[in-house]
Order: sequence, then structure tokens, then C-alpha cells
Amino acid sequence: NLLVNVPTGGDSGKPKIPNGFRLTENDTADIYYTRLNTVDFSQYDWSDVYDMSYFFAGFRAELNDTDVWSVTDFSNFIENFNGRMLCMRYMFKSGTYKPLKVLPNFGELTKGCRDMSFLCDSETKLTNARNIGSWNTSSVITTQRMFYNCGKLKYINLFDTSKVLNARDMFSGCSSLSSIPAFDTSNMRDVNGMFSGCSMTSIPNFDFGKVIDIGLLFQYCRSLTSIPDMNFRNVLNFTGNN
Repeated sequence: NLLVNVPTGGDSGKPKIPNGFRLTENDTADIYYTRLNTVDFSQYDWSDVYDMSYFFAGFRAELNDTDVWSVTDFSNFIENFNGRMLCMRYMFKSGTYKPLKVLPNFGELTKGCRDMSFLCDSETKLTNARNIGSWNTSSVITTQRMFYNCGKLKYINLFDTSKVLNARDMFSGCSSLSSIPAFDTSNMRDVNGMFSGCSMTSIPNFDFGKVIDIGLLFQYCRSLTSIPDMNFRNVLNFTGNN
């Protein structure tokens, strides 16, 4: 069941969720562990919310570690969320239970987001991130550890990274990821460990002209047979790429 202790006064008299609200058992405004698709998000006013850090951390798939969330589990949230997603750090972080298998189709809900670091950090069930291709990521400046240690991730679509400065460890530990889209890397400064441990055999000809740190960029990429003649003119750190 859903139990929320927040003041009334939002749209149509609905309880208004404060910014920075955490869906965890330790929050002062608490939503207890529950199945995501049983929550009626329409009963609250989310218009003050813009920090989505750890937002889904308190939800678990079920009472065991075999269930996973489907795309439809997010339908009620997507239809009724009237806030913003300007910060999405650790948005899907969870403890013992990591139910996220497929990324939801957030679309324009992510418009204006600047921070997607640690978004799916160590989500051990995540296999498919194709829906991120429909997200509005045109304002994102950091994707550090966005998919870090997602060892079952196989599918990722191209998404807008044109403003990203920090992509450190973005796909580090994604040992099942064998294909990398041609991301816009033209503004990136730090790509340390970005593809460390991935299983791709080839990579696009990325523009690393502004990159300063590429240390560990391709560390443990044992399947990689060749690297294009990329622009590394400003790089200061090359260490650890073997």
C-alpha cells in the first residue's frame, strides 16, 4: 500500500510532493516498498519536483529477486507526472532488489535534464536501453557511470550527447555490450574508462578533440581489434589502455 505524509494544497487539492522527495523507507515523507505498477501517481501533484535523484529507489519488483519491471509498469507514472526531471542521479538505484530490465519511454519528460550520472549504476538485470533514443537529452552535461557495471546490457540506441562534458565510466563493466552507437563526443572532456570492459569488436570514429582524460578508455576491451585514427590532440592522460 502507498502511504505518503505530505501537505495538501496542490492542484485540485491533491497532496503536493516536495522537490527532492525520496521514495525510500528512510524519508520523512515516506512511500513504502511496493510494486511500481500498483501506485496511482495521479493522486498527487508533482509540479514542484525537479530533482529525481533516487526517485525509484524505494520500489522493488516483488518479494523475490526474480521479477522485473516491464515498460508498462511505468505507464501510470509517465501519464501523471507533471514535474520535471532536471537531475536524474541514481534514479533507478536500488538495494537488494534491482528490478529494472528495460528502460522506460520517458520521451520529453527528460527535457532540460542536465545530470544523468549514475542513472542505472549496477542495474544487474538491465538488458535493453533502446528507449533512451526517444528521451530528450539535449541539455545533459554529465553521464558519468550512467550504465556502470550493467553486465547484461546488450542494446543501447543513439541519444543526444552533444553537450556532455563528463562521460567517465559511462559503460564501464558492460561486458555484454558489443555494439556502440556513434555518440556525439565533440564536447566531452573526460572519457576515462568510458568503454572499459565492453565486448565490441569495433568503435565509431569519435571526435575526442576536446578530451583531456582518456585513461582506461578501452581497458579490458579484449574483443576490440582496431581503433580508428581519432583526434586526441588535447589529451593529457593516456594511462591504462591495454
